[in-house]
Amino acid sequence: MCGPPGDRDGGAPGDRETEYERRLDALLDATRRLIAAERPNVIADRASSAAAEILDLRLNGVHLYDEEADALVPVAWSDATVNLVGEPPAFEPDEGLAWRTFERREVAVLDDLADEPDLYNPETSIRSEIQLPLGDHGVFLIGETTAGAFDEMDVTLAKLLASNVEAALDRADRERRLERERDRFAAVFESIPDPAATVSLRDGEAVVESVNSAFERAFEYTESTASGRTLNELIVPEDRQTAGRRIDERAAAGEQVVEEVRRRTAGGELRDFLFRNIPIDGTDEAYGIYTDITDRKRRERTLEALNEVTRRQIRASTPDEVARIAVEAAEEVLGLPLSSVHRYDESEQALELTAVSAAGDSYSEEMDLTYTDHDTIVWEVFESGSSRVVDDLRELPPERIPNPETPARSAVILPLDGHGVFVVTSQTPDAFGDDDIQLAELLAGTTAIALAQTDHEQTLARLHDATRGLMSATETETIAELTIAAARDVLDFSLVSVRSYDPDANVLRPAAATDRALEQFGELEVFERDESLAWRTFDSGEATVLADVTEYEASVNAGTGVRGLMILPLGEYGTLNVAATTPDAFDEADRSLARILAANVETALARSADERELRTRERELSRQNEQLDKFASVVSHDLRNPLNVATGRLELLDSEVESPHIEPIRRSHERMETLIEDVLALAKQGRSVGETSSVSVATTATEAWEQVSGDGTTFEVVTDLVVEADESRLQELFENLFRNSVEHGSTSPRSQGRGGAVEHGRPDEPPQLTIRVGALADDAGFYVADDGAGIPSDEREAVFERGYTTAGEGTGFGLTIVQQIARAHGWQVGVTESEAGGARFEIRLAGHDDRE
Repeated sequence: MCGPPGDRDGGAPGDRETEYERRLDALLDATRRLIAAERPNVIADRASSAAAEILDLRLNGVHLYDEEADALVPVAWSDATVNLVGEPPAFEPDEGLAWRTFERREVAVLDDLADEPDLYNPETSIRSEIQLPLGDHGVFLIGETTAGAFDEMDVTLAKLLASNVEAALDRADRERRLERERDRFAAVFESIPDPAATVSLRDGEAVVESVNSAFERAFEYTESTASGRTLNELIVPEDRQTAGRRIDERAAAGEQVVEEVRRRTAGGELRDFLFRNIPIDGTDEAYGIYTDITDRKRRERTLEALNEVTRRQIRASTPDEVARIAVEAAEEVLGLPLSSVHRYDESEQALELTAVSAAGDSYSEEMDLTYTDHDTIVWEVFESGSSRVVDDLRELPPERIPNPETPARSAVILPLDGHGVFVVTSQTPDAFGDDDIQLAELLAGTTAIALAQTDHEQTLARLHDATRGLMSATETETIAELTIAAARDVLDFSLVSVRSYDPDANVLRPAAATDRALEQFGELEVFERDESLAWRTFDSGEATVLADVTEYEASVNAGTGVRGLMILPLGEYGTLNVAATTPDAFDEADRSLARILAANVETALARSADERELRTRERELSRQNEQLDKFASVVSHDLRNPLNVATGRLELLDSEVESPHIEPIRRSHERMETLIEDVLALAKQGRSVGETSSVSVATTATEAWEQVSGDGTTFEVVTDLVVEADESRLQELFENLFRNSVEHGSTSPRSQGRGGAVEHGRPDEPPQLTIRVGALADDAGFYVADDGAGIPSDEREAVFERGYTTAGEGTGFGLTIVQQIARAHGWQVGVTESEAGGARFEIRLAGHDDRE
């Protein structure tokens, strides 16, 4: 599309179908307005507006041929054109490219006007241009200030608009001729080129008095057989009788009638006409003139049908379906029964038969319609990108014909923009007129657009499949090799390498490359810091794309034959390098797909690094668990067995003697048993968690409180938070936190400090305490808070240390167990002051490390 500099549309490939259909519909409405216009300058103005407003081709102008001046005179031009170049000039014979297009009657798409020797104004700021002939009427010029600005959609829609403008100018010419003829019609009735009849308007009906020779030829009635009969009876089809009578009534009322009508010949053929009545002053008679517009109406219907074909092609899911729709449309819409689509197969260097019309099926069975000979005219069209019309194939040298034994005599061969060729043939020479060729070109243009879309979608699907392979790989070397395979087999890049960053040596090392790259470059070297453009890409994280490395300030890949180059970052892991031996080798689709591949490779490499780190961590955890198991075994057997013996002996002693020392010894044994139990629990909590599930914080906390609950303590849960956790381990976490609050949450004055309040309240009264469980902001975790004495700020880190306690009866392991359980889940635990001044323990879930 075209517009002021920097105002080009660039929608994602997913939106092109909708955009194309919208513009087609809008163009159809504009065509109706064109046809309704009666003067060339009005048609030109509406054409310029349609190009600017509907097609977004804002730099445009219409030049019409002025016979008197013998020049192409500017008639209409867009505001953007005036702003850029002022009033456009007139072009005299053999002056400028516009006159050449007018003379040749051929569309010209000029990608860079700087390369054109016959440029009218070498100083012009317009760089690319579409020049469209308007038949004998003039030219339609569309420009842009950047080179190569127009894509297939622009050209196709511009051709369609120009074709409709030409049709409207043809009609306007006819209209002007009719107006001139009307003034002298009475004297030259017989010489009127259009069918005409003189009628008398009797009782609301038009009765034929006379007809001219054109009427006789068109409707196949002589004047003698037509005279005395009504027009409705004579030429109006049965299904249009009511409309015919309304025309008669309007004419009888003296109204000037101009209307498109369908009429029937004596032979039964239905044709379309533009009907005009001309009252004869002072009489009840009038002239009825029929301008045959059958061909124009047929063309309009054909263009509408082609619009629908285009929609079907854009919705097609495979190139084969696009090709099949094309050959069906050639036969059913354009009336060209012999056609075929041949797609380019790069690996076979062949134009493979993809679809053939029903009438051509027998040919495809009898002869090979896959073309491999590059000297033939079919390959010439494919490689040059220019259409060829052959009036008689037998006049060509045999070696230029793909199948010398073909029964075809004439052919239209159309390029499909690098995707292949569209071939239309006939068994008679000189079979194709200008309309056939123009409509076939439109069909080929929409087919090329649809093929480009389906090819892109299939490439994306294959790239998606390749990505699944990347994501399943665990080793960096495997990922590099899969990347090379995807770039080569999916994206059709032949010179590809992956470089891996070595942080220890601070170099980019070659990790993998295509065979073709190794043949081209030999053994790939290690890039030291700042030795290559790859470092610029790696450090900046932005892709580098060079259309031609020979124009770069440094000697990039000097002597290697490389001209085009893409270097894409792979995050912290390295770069993906794609080269080509021709300049401008990478279009926007190539760049987009390469970026997608690079992003997927970076993700795969990050995943691989994470998995390696996870495996290292798992091995370390396994080692720690093994050590914990050994420790638990020592505690369980080597300490508990002697303790059991000592406890038994104490019981025997107690039964034999009375001593004040027995009870202190028993309490010491119980203390040792508690220490052993806590140490074993601590060893257990140091393990990684088992299977996790979605666990309700409220339910688990309530069940934990039932195991701990203390007299005079109020318990509240104010959250419905659900977390991913090992439920039994989470319950143990809550039990230890609740036990800590009950044992240390005395309501003694806080001024006593933690030392005087953590274990007990006053011995002569039960503790009064409230424990609350709630969720952190944004559900980042949960908390357990009490309104007890709290923990001094300088002791909050120490409370999680093993053995730390301020209670004479405590082991100091409870909060350490809480911390171990939290860490095993990947959580963080901290302590602060609650709103009531007590202790508040906050557990933050994984991924919510920032503290409130």
